[in-house]
Amino acid sequence: MRGKDQRVPKAWSSFCIVLLLCLGAAITLVSHQSDFATAQTDNLLSETTIRDAIIGRVDLSEFEREQLDFNQDGQLDVADLVMFLKQIEPIPKAAFESYTSRTTEGSETAAVTAFFSRAFTGTLNYSLGTVTTATEGTDFASLGGTVSVNGTSVDISITLVDDLDLEAMETVELVLEEGTGYEIGTRSNHTLYIDENDSTWHGTMALQQRAMGFALTIRRDGSTAEADLRGYDTGIIPESDTPDAGWPMQNLEISENSFLAHIENIPVPQEQTSRLGTTFTRSLTFATVQGKDDTILDTQSEIEGDITMTLVPDSAAFAHLQRTVSGTFHMVKAPVQSNVPEAALHEAQ
Repeated sequence: MRGKDQRVPKAWSSFCIVLLLCLGAAITLVSHQSDFATAQTDNLLSETTIRDAIIGRVDLSEFEREQLDFNQDGQLDVADLVMFLKQIEPIPKAAFESYTSRTTEGSETAAVTAFFSRAFTGTLNYSLGTVTTATEGTDFASLGGTVSVNGTSVDISITLVDDLDLEAMETVELVLEEGTGYEIGTRSNHTLYIDENDSTWHGTMALQQRAMGFALTIRRDGSTAEADLRGYDTGIIPESDTPDAGWPMQNLEISENSFLAHIENIPVPQEQTSRLGTTFTRSLTFATVQGKDDTILDTQSEIEGDITMTLVPDSAAFAHLQRTVSGTFHMVKAPVQSNVPEAALHEAQ
């Protein structure tokens, strides 16, 4: 009817205004996301680029600046950088778990762990560093230089080669290298120290009120163990049949609680037994038991205990001449060229 009031209700008017504002905000958000995607496409989307543009270190066109103006306030500033950082997934950073670790030559493998700041799937690159003193292919198996990753950590496996050579402590340094999909963190290098499991012990034995020097060398190669004994021109332990080879040991047992070494068939010089009418050999047994009085058992540095020497005639007809005497021995491990403590001898078995 003509005379009827046809004004729109006030509540309906307010609802329309709110609806228009929401639509405007949605359009702005879509536009912002579009700008964000456009910037990403044009390789502008990096924290460095935005920072440099804000401080004027790089020159961008007006169009490029508009693309990076994520909050659309007409200027490129810190607020845009903050909005950018909130909308991107950070690139994972790779770093070693620690700067150093240690193992012994007798270990089969050593694992060096690298961590990522977030989950990463791809390939991690690494190389040998200049600190490496061990020889690749001789002291440890050749490394591939890459390792596959699927998660937040990965182990780089180093296969060690056990030998019978007396050597100084050796090192393997791993260095993280750049690759696809990750950045390199703070701990980009790791040094693995390899302690020698072969060693020479120098000592003295006291028998019949006489002190005599000796050297006991123990070598390990996987499950194989070799040991030999040398004297210092005392007459008790003559030069071995093979010069400088030492007299081979027949039995060797080493643990945290005991030490036993037995060597047989050390010839006695004839001038010492010629009046007895037969030739003789000597056998020596070194024994230490943890906790026994007057003994020391530190397989890392020092061993002290009892020694038994038996004089054995070569002919059974002279068996009555066999004699056994007891005394003590003391020996210390010869230092290696290393500032890292060696592993205990029983751990290197």
